[in-house]
Amino acid sequence: MAMTEKNQSIMASDLQADRTEQLWCPGCKNRVFLKNGKNKVPHFAHYAKEACDTFSEGETLEHLNGKTQLYTHFKNLGYPAELEAYLKELKQRPDILMVVGEKKIAVEYQCSPLPIERMIERTVQYNRFGYTVCWILGEKLFRKGMPLTTLQKSFIQYSPDYAFYLLQYSSTKQKLILLSHLSKKYSQNWQYNSKRIKIQTLIQLLGQSDNTLSAVKSKVSKENVLERHKKLLRAARSSDQSIRSFCERLYINNETIMSMPIELYWAVDHEWLIETPAFEWKYLLLLWVESYPPRTIITYKKLQHKLCQWVEAAEVKLIRNVQLSPWFVVQVAEHYLDQLSESGVLKKIKKGKWRLSQFAERYDNEERKFQKLCADYNNRS
Repeated sequence: MAMTEKNQSIMASDLQADRTEQLWCPGCKNRVFLKNGKNKVPHFAHYAKEACDTFSEGETLEHLNGKTQLYTHFKNLGYPAELEAYLKELKQRPDILMVVGEKKIAVEYQCSPLPIERMIERTVQYNRFGYTVCWILGEKLFRKGMPLTTLQKSFIQYSPDYAFYLLQYSSTKQKLILLSHLSKKYSQNWQYNSKRIKIQTLIQLLGQSDNTLSAVKSKVSKENVLERHKKLLRAARSSDQSIRSFCERLYINNETIMSMPIELYWAVDHEWLIETPAFEWKYLLLLWVESYPPRTIITYKKLQHKLCQWVEAAEVKLIRNVQLSPWFVVQVAEHYLDQLSESGVLKKIKKGKWRLSQFAERYDNEERKFQKLCADYNNRS
């Protein structure tokens, strides 16, 4: 986009027949010129000696094509959308700015890796001024079957209908892909549903808002706890750095991997939201509930407060994602306490209220624990 001498916005594709008119950058107000050719998407460029903060990042062909295609789809369906709108208060320029209901939405088509600090900064800035951000990934930022990187996890969003999801757009195939119901437990690979969606579905998705993890179940997982126990033993014997902190916690409390309760092996839906290894944060929670006298009520509010303390003290680390509600993590911990109620450690009084019933069993020999793990697995298989 550029500004004409009459202060009107115009797209580069509209100027192919007329290159004589003087044009200006909407952000820095310096002159720009049209670039076009056989192998170029029509676009405006600044002159070499002119700097512009709002156009500090170079654009790939994929990015130029993709954001223009998405903008055209929105406009063809009659939705109010603006390409490269300059937001003066933020000094930022989203790829596409649109309004859905009462929501102001900044659509960002991200095709190249960027520092996660930059992504977080931009998202926080948008939210601070009342804009919802919709991040759509280019093809290079998501590879099927590959583990999610720290940056990719920062783009995850949530909706009641699709749970945790990522959006991907192929500018070459003009396909919008929804990767929904993202999940991961322990060492398993990431699981998700992949399907092509229409722009109308994306609009509906952007209009949703919910802080309740409707997909979370309080039922104990039926995963193979025996195999998980063996993997943990192998990691300890090889001095795996990923469980070093957990082993130190056990040692401080005069416990070992052999003695630790089997309740720590149980998986909870969406526990990937917590970066700290699952064994470790569950152990912290178990010790915390066991510190309460039997008749004392443990409330959801106390749970929330304790988690906040652990996060602030860096004892528990969360994934770096400013788009997801912090309430999600509390709900994950809440469902783990519900699991402890099923095992008899806690007594659930009602939703969000528990009291200690008994201490989780510790083990003084490998054979006894192995028998307990087998019985637990068979009971839930």
